[in-house]
Amino acid sequence: EKKLLTINLIDGKEHEIVKISKEFEIQNPSKSKKSEVNAIIELHDVIFQAPGRYQFKLLIDEEVKGILDINLIKLNTEL
Repeated sequence: EKKLLTINLIDGKEHEIVKISKEFEIQNPSKSKKSEVNAIIELHDVIFQAPGRYQFKLLIDEEVKGILDINLIKLNTEL
């Protein structure tokens, strides 16, 4: 069965920074097992405009399946 995997990176003001989608195939799970998919997504040249809250959303066929909140901080790199 084909599914559409989408990862959205969203800033604290709900603006979408990155959207990556990829179609993949899974086998129909048995009733006693859940499907499991391991995926590696590369993010290139992503620019975080400011420190603050960001969120990764994982969607399967447009349905949110998981959310990861991160808090980006600015480090003082001066010695």
